[in-house]
Amino acid sequence: MPVPQVANRRTRPWAGVILLALGTVLMLAQAGWIAVQVEHLASSFWSGALDVSAALILTVLRLLRTAAFDPAAAAALAGSVLVSSLALAAILSGLVLLRKRIAETAQ
Repeated sequence: MPVPQVANRRTRPWAGVILLALGTVLMLAQAGWIAVQVEHLASSFWSGALDVSAALILTVLRLLRTAAFDPAAAAALAGSVLVSSLALAAILSGLVLLRKRIAETAQ
């Protein structure tokens, strides 16, 4: 005996909206954190007497050294990538769930 899917049709749009909102919040939080780091990096450029290009090269080298030899920094980078990936997956899942609902109502 087939199970009626009335509840599934009612919960799908809400699940899509919730996933879309959660993914968006995570992406905006990640973007805000990156903006703060870029602002800090930009302020360090103009605080010294170095040329901007030399300061950028030294910063990239310092970042590579930290990522290569500091396990905590590598874990933080992996966590950042994981959060961004989960946020993107939540946004895409929410869009797919909402798209299915729109396709069902159009038929």
